[in-house]
Amino acid sequence: MADALGPRVMQMLAAGQAAQAITSVRTHLKFKPRDPGALDLLAMLLMRTGDLPGAAVASERAVQAEPNAAILRHNHAIILKELGRFADAVSQWERAVQLDPRFAPAWTCMSTGYAFLRRPTDALTAARQGLELTPASAEAAGAVAFALQQACLIEEAVAVGERAIGLDASQALLWSNLLLTSHYLEVPADALAERHRAFGSRLPAPAMHRHRETDPAKPLRVGVLSPDLCDHSVAHFVQAMLESRPQDCTMVAIHTGGIRPQDPVQSRLRSLFQDWLEAAGASDAALEEALVELHLDVLIELSGHSAGGRLAALARKP
Repeated sequence: MADALGPRVMQMLAAGQAAQAITSVRTHLKFKPRDPGALDLLAMLLMRTGDLPGAAVASERAVQAEPNAAILRHNHAIILKELGRFADAVSQWERAVQLDPRFAPAWTCMSTGYAFLRRPTDALTAARQGLELTPASAEAAGAVAFALQQACLIEEAVAVGERAIGLDASQALLWSNLLLTSHYLEVPADALAERHRAFGSRLPAPAMHRHRETDPAKPLRVGVLSPDLCDHSVAHFVQAMLESRPQDCTMVAIHTGGIRPQDPVQSRLRSLFQDWLEAAGASDAALEEALVELHLDVLIELSGHSAGGRLAALARKP
């Protein structure tokens, strides 16, 4: 890949010019269609804009162009995992660590793939390998905590989760995993509540005003924020709500789980919402900005501290 392409694309992203960045990379690929770096960059851009199927195609082409690059297989696996293709993702991570046994991020991410495949022993082994390679990594410690939780070793999971936060208390995902796991312990309600408050106190106050004047003559705009508007148990509850909603409500989906063209449940839900915003890969700041621009009267958040939750984007100090 041309040395100038990556920095130029990053500058475009920083300026909020994602579409122009994608166009720039596609133009480069017209002249060098098998450039693995450019294909990998295109995959990252498409994933950030919510086009997970397109990202998977680009990352697969990158792997085909340079099959012995562990980092390309790792990046491809991340996209496959976001698509719910856990077995395919794990296969890519397994190949990545064969190519580079000391590639810690692949071990760490592979552990979550194993967890979703209900292979807790393999998940814990992989997570511990990642932490052994990077003992100061909060992400690696968090992966071990998650694997311990999936193996129902709750007290150990909480202890390691606390260690992960000690390494980096700024990561909302680490807090969410710890808070969710803490609910499985028999602890006083006040202590559990205080742990939740500690998380909330670390979140930044929002930059935008959230309140607006509502015209009572206009239909309510109700947003539903979830990564699970697809073939997932959450979707079945959402569908029932949509089918019985008042006629004077405009329902808006804010989906953070990515487009899945072959998913019939997602297709059905898309037909029931009046608006659909695909926000997979959006940062907390970008998601907050998008929510403000939707001019919602009510927002229903459906994940909490479970997988894919985006509470940090909704934080507001009193």
